[in-house]
Amino acid sequence: MIFTKVYPSEHLRRIIRYFWSIELNCANGSAELSERILPDASSEMVFHLGDKISRISTDNETRREPNSFFAGPNTRCYHIAARGNIKMIGAKFYPHTASFLFRENAMQFHDTVVDLSAVCGDSISRLHERVAEATTLEDRISTIESFLRANFAHQSSVQFEYLDYAVRQIAYSRGQVTLARMAQALGITPRYLERLFRERVGIPAKRFAQITQLQSSVLLMKADKNRSLTDVSQASGYYDQSHFNRAIKRFTGLKPSQLKREQMLTQQPFLDAAVD
Repeated sequence: MIFTKVYPSEHLRRIIRYFWSIELNCANGSAELSERILPDASSEMVFHLGDKISRISTDNETRREPNSFFAGPNTRCYHIAARGNIKMIGAKFYPHTASFLFRENAMQFHDTVVDLSAVCGDSISRLHERVAEATTLEDRISTIESFLRANFAHQSSVQFEYLDYAVRQIAYSRGQVTLARMAQALGITPRYLERLFRERVGIPAKRFAQITQLQSSVLLMKADKNRSLTDVSQASGYYDQSHFNRAIKRFTGLKPSQLKREQMLTQQPFLDAAVD
């Protein structure tokens, strides 16, 4: 698999964390890619340029991803399945930024994938054509950036700055900072900050912190296969081993020892990029 990450141009750096592309040939269609995808509190817009991927939910409902789609934060694991030549490009937003750019309440997008035309209008078909026709990754990214500049004007606001601070604090602390502490630093009430998380990130602040902590623990266990799960638990800030075990099971459906052995072909690069 070829994974490429490209940072956005200056005018979009507070909105888009990075652009990414994936190219993967699944044994010329003779074998199927199957992978468990862990929760991710970010959102992204994605364009399929090759064979498409199917998503299988925890209740075994299978849906093919649209040609162009917007994926909100997911709080539950799901599986993907694909055959053939996978070729995708996407824009990974910061957890709080897409709702400001699209002027939508983020709560309607959590744990969902929607056709981009429902968010951005009928121009998406033409955008997809232009992205597919571009001959280089740089041209594809430039095409997407031009579309965002032409159709969505981001204006910073007090709410944006509050969430920008809070999201970064949770990331830096690996999910260990409290809502009360962040609200006090901002001079607002915890209740107001919680409402901003629900409306702009799409999930409660506590759940966002839990997913951040989960991703931190997964990175640690994957970085060093010989590191004990007890060390991973302590380094990730879990209260004790039993809290760690329950959190892993709740979010992934696996025991920590099982998760440690799990193959993460397509999502490992995204986990690695989360700490940049």
